[in-house]
Formats: sequence, structure tokens, C-alpha cells
Amino acid sequence: MTVIGIDLGTTFSCVGYFEKDKLEIIENKFTGSRVTPSVVTFTDSDFKIGKPISGYGSKPKIHVNFKNENKVFSPEEISAMILKEMKRIASIHLNQNIIQAVITVPAYFNDSQRQATKDAAKIAGLDVLQLLNEPTAAALAYGYDKKLNNKSKILVYDLGGGTFDVSVMEINNGEFKIIAIGGDTLLGGTDFDNSLTHHFAKLINDKHKINLTKKSLLRLRNECEKVKRELTQMQETTIEIDGLFDGFDFVEKITRSTFERLNLDLFKKTIEIVETTLKSANLTRDDIDDIVLVGGSSRIPKIKQMLLEFFNGKTIKQDINPDEVVAYGAAIQAVLLSGTENSFIKSVKDVIPRSLGIENADTKMVFFLRKNKIIPGSKTLNITTVYDNQTTARFSIYEGEDKIAKNNNLLGEFILSNIKKGPAGSAKLQCTFSIDFNGILSVVARDLDTQSSNSIVIESVKDSLINSED
Repeated sequence: MTVIGIDLGTTFSCVGYFEKDKLEIIENKFTGSRVTPSVVTFTDSDFKIGKPISGYGSKPKIHVNFKNENKVFSPEEISAMILKEMKRIASIHLNQNIIQAVITVPAYFNDSQRQATKDAAKIAGLDVLQLLNEPTAAALAYGYDKKLNNKSKILVYDLGGGTFDVSVMEINNGEFKIIAIGGDTLLGGTDFDNSLTHHFAKLINDKHKINLTKKSLLRLRNECEKVKRELTQMQETTIEIDGLFDGFDFVEKITRSTFERLNLDLFKKTIEIVETTLKSANLTRDDIDDIVLVGGSSRIPKIKQMLLEFFNGKTIKQDINPDEVVAYGAAIQAVLLSGTENSFIKSVKDVIPRSLGIENADTKMVFFLRKNKIIPGSKTLNITTVYDNQTTARFSIYEGEDKIAKNNNLLGEFILSNIKKGPAGSAKLQCTFSIDFNGILSVVARDLDTQSSNSIVIESVKDSLINSED
């Protein structure tokens, strides 16, 4: 049974497989493209994957009219529909029912986001062999193609449609080890589209005193995405929209330099994150041997220029299609997990993106697993009671770097009861944090005297997840 690799992207999704020394990104025969837009369109009779959906903005719950009924879907269910389409594309191409996959996620995804991705896969009927960080997948793709030295330090710059990741990795005789990761899950090509949209909307208002409706803004934004792509290839282009608003036809030229000016602060932010990630790896820019570019937005010429300047002209690699390289790497990892030997890639060691710990009685963060710790891994600490005859203890689990627990992100809570009574400090409690191959956390607390215990696996918030065929 073939195991597939899926890049579940914010803007596009892609699926590939590796079989008998053949690595292939599978074309979506229904759209004629090797990448599929990560959108779902609902109609009166059905839903379609890969076609633009009407609307403006997004919410945690998706309300749609589907088959003449008002329905509410969770984000996991929408993601499941896209994953199911990737599964269908692969199943048709390979003429078998695909049930196992390696699925990639942004390196900076937190615990609940990773669990939500696993939930979506389960709804789609897929068994996840591993959730693989996207930059790690890209590095595997370049490593397999012998485009990286067998002993080197590389930086993966991954700028997609909705997220930005940086990974610093070390390759040593076939062992791929992440040293540090950084990023911003709310920064990507969409922000560049928004900057253009705001620019043109203001220009229309200033010149013609027209305030665009939400529907008109959506049309404008769709055209701005095309403009962004054209300016990657050309120094100047023209945006043309017939009947943008109440019979108003919009035509305007824009130069690449204007686009760069509008987005310069965002470009600079990505370079600042690169610098911060290098510092957390205890490396300088001079320690990096190669820079690998991933994600459609990494094609922007200004970004390449800024990276070249930052790294003093070092080699920038973009040999493999940046829209496909992550799925490529996921497919390689899928076949490695299924037991196939490879002369170059021997092991892959990933890390956690944020530190993990609990809140103590002084509201401080007690760190168990620090950011950039290799996974899987675990850590046990001895703790005790803080007042006399205490029989219960609350465990509040956080992720983040702040010393004050509540300034970090709360992942979950549970209560340990039936603690042996006694003076403050006399109870013998143990708390263990364990993080698995997929970066998903479980926490166990136990009273060594009474053997009372409680535990939690940090999961995403799920509301009546349903099969996406319903």
C-alpha cells in the first residue's frame, strides 16, 4: 500500500508519492494543475474543492447553505474536505484506496493546531504516519536530490500564502537535525495582497470619491493577487476591472517598486525573524552554508535581494518548484517511514516551536520542555503541595517563553485529587510532560504515596465533528 505525502497549505494543497525510485507530484485531473487551491465551494447540490468561494473574511465557524439547508462546519471539517480531495486524487492515480499519509504543517504551529490537523485527517479517512514540519520537508527534498552537502548548516525560508516559517538545520552524514525554528503563523502572501487592495481602494476613494462595497473589495483583492504575481516577473503591470462598482471601470498602472514600498515593512519583518531564529540557534549568518527558499511568496525578487544582502551573497537555492517542494519532501518521509532505505537520508530530528510548562503557586512558569527541544521527548519534575492538608492540585499547562505563566498561551488544565494529607511541602507529586513524534503533548501528574493520578492530551476544541461525506 502506497503512503502519500500531503502539503496541506493555506493557499494551495499538493500531494505526492514515492514508489520504485519514482517520485511524483500528482496532477489534479479535475483542474489540470499539480496544486489545488485550498478552498471549498458550496452549491445547492454539492461542494467543490479548488474553486473560489464567495465571501469576505473568515470565522472559526463556517455557516453555509448546503443542499438547501443551513449548516455549520468547523475548520477541521473544511480541512478534511480538502484532505479527502488529496486522497481521492492519489487514489485515482495509483488505482488503490489510500489510507496512510505524511501531512505537513507550518513549523510554528502550536499543539492545538497540530491536533486539529490530525482531527481533519481522521475525518477524511486518513491515518497520519507523521505531522512533518514544512521546512523540514523542504530540506528533505533538497537532501534527497543531492542539492545539499552531506555536512552543512542550512536555513529554510518558507513564505507561503498565509504563514511564514524559518528553520535552521544541520545535516551530518544523512542525519537531518533541526537546531531552531521561528516564524509567524499570521504572515504570508495574503498580507501582500491586502496591502495592494488597501492601496487601490484608497486611490479610488481619493480620485473618484467611491467607497467600495465588500463585494467590490473582494473582486479588487482577487485582481491584486494576480498583480502581485505579475510583478514578480515584470517591472510594471496594469490592473483592469470592468464594472468594479456601479458601472465604474477601474484601470490603473502599478510598478514593482511601488509594490515593494507598500510591503517593505512586512519584508523586513521576515528578515528580523530570520535574525532572531539564528540567535536562538547560537549561530551567525556566516555559519550558514545554504539558504533554501520555499513557498510561492518566496519568488518575490525583493525578498531574494534582501536575503542575499543579509547573508552577504551566499547561495540561495530554489531549484525545486517552491509550490511543490514541501509535498515532495513529505512523500520522501512517507517512504522512509515505511522502511525504505536511502543512501543519503538516514534520520530526521524535529523540534518543538515553543517552550512548555505549568503555572506554579506564584503564577510563574515552570518550564518542562524548552523551545527547540528535539522530539519525541519527555521530562519529569518533582513538585509538592503549598499549604497544609492540601488534597487537590490544579495543573494549568502553557506554551510560550514568558516567565509569567498567564502571559503565555493556555493549552489546557486538569485537577489531581486524593493527594495525601500532611504539612505543606510533604506530598510527593510527580508531573511528566511527553511530546510525541507529531509534536502533540500529553501531561501526567501522580501522587507517589496514594498513586492517585490524572492526565491530559492537549487537543483542539472539537464540536460534533462529522464525516465530510454527510
